[in-house]
Amino acid sequence: MAEPVRGAGVGPTEISGKPGRRVLVYPDAVRGLHEPPAGRMPGHGSSCTVGSRTGYLCSYALATRMTAHRALALVCILAGCVSSRDFPPTRTLLEIQNSGTNQLLQAVSVVNANVVWVSGHGGTWARTTNGGATWRAGGVIGADTMQFRDVHALDEHSAWLLSAGPGDQSRIYRTDNGGEFWTLQWTNAEPDGFYDCLAFWDAQRGIVYGDAVNGELRILRTEDGGSTWRLLARSALPQALPAEAGFAASGTCVTTQPGGLAWIATGNARRARVFRTDDYGVTWSAADVPVAAGEAAGLTSISMVDARTGTAVGGHSKFDSCGRRKSYV
Repeated sequence: MAEPVRGAGVGPTEISGKPGRRVLVYPDAVRGLHEPPAGRMPGHGSSCTVGSRTGYLCSYALATRMTAHRALALVCILAGCVSSRDFPPTRTLLEIQNSGTNQLLQAVSVVNANVVWVSGHGGTWARTTNGGATWRAGGVIGADTMQFRDVHALDEHSAWLLSAGPGDQSRIYRTDNGGEFWTLQWTNAEPDGFYDCLAFWDAQRGIVYGDAVNGELRILRTEDGGSTWRLLARSALPQALPAEAGFAASGTCVTTQPGGLAWIATGNARRARVFRTDDYGVTWSAADVPVAAGEAAGLTSISMVDARTGTAVGGHSKFDSCGRRKSYV
């Protein structure tokens, strides 16, 4: 969506303050969040946001009784109406790390406890291969104006970046050598198109979701690692609602699970909806979700633990009396 709701979703969002310059790691157990199935890391780490105009961006790894295959990475904005002095000191939870960039970082993809990729504005990406002890940041040549609002990594060598924006600013890049070189795989050719999120099931099969164009939903599929992307036919998709779109703030409006399952969270229409596929994106169904809907409202992020259990988060663009965006789960 051309202007994502700032601070409304679970995922990281843009703020009017300075871009975050630090990466922080949560080494301690944090309760209340889903753990992924044993032995499987999600392509995207979960993420969190509390809307504020005075927040700062951070990226952190969260462990629920930390094990190598259960680490989750998140990109978030820590903010709100209260400051750190409003909380009594207890114990240190944050370990400050140098991301290697001053650019705003918006998306994260966790491979395992050691390998994590992040991406953001200014054509920027960063990667750690040692759990965040050190980060290496870089830029994609010729893409310094791009906003990489989503990243999906296979391992320490291979990853995809999605640049979100109107028209040809929506692009997909891939690297297979740890970011030394990036190949432009796809460029949006529709002036009114705007792509929000991407996700993969494996090294070959993936999907990209974009805002509706001329009343038709936009979902792309690949079966060859992104070498080619095909737009799904209208007959394979639910009927788009007027102005229906996604929110490209953090790359968490699409999530996948094994066996060809995937879900897409939508908003900006008179009803908020979740799209679902069980055949690797060939066909899709839709379900209404009872959250605030309408312009600049609806669902912004979705996370699934398995085929039946998950959480969708959204909100409204209006500020409350504390200066925060209203959000709903």
